[in-house]
Amino acid sequence: MSRSKIIAIDGKKIELFFSTWALMHISERAGGDISTLGTWLDNGKNIAETLARFSYILADLANGAVIKHNADISLGLEQGDKKPLFPDDYFINILNVSDIMTYREEIFAALNLGADYEIPEDVELTEKDPDLAEIEREKKEERRAAT
Repeated sequence: MSRSKIIAIDGKKIELFFSTWALMHISERAGGDISTLGTWLDNGKNIAETLARFSYILADLANGAVIKHNADISLGLEQGDKKPLFPDDYFINILNVSDIMTYREEIFAALNLGADYEIPEDVELTEKDPDLAEIEREKKEERRAAT
């Protein structure tokens, strides 16, 4: 399963990859905690600042893909030429204000791609509450004693 997402911005295909590098940069931009990213994106002082924030996050995710691509080439895992990193202001020049909600969806879709995990078959998906199990046992014993 691929952990990257291809999006189209201004007719250009851009690969987004939620890497550790991207996580560190996005967290720093969002005030140190990536869990506040949605609020941070939505709370720009004006539309220009909001669009700039989206631009920075897209640059971080796109650079995550570039860094992975370049590392794969350096390690001989992939053939081709290395790519330059996107400057922070690259996406500011090509984003369309009317597509801001689409960018938001694409950003969060890319973040979810980086958070995949697999639960082994022999692991139960629900955790038993030991206190609840004890209460249920006591109720059964009371019912048995009553009959």
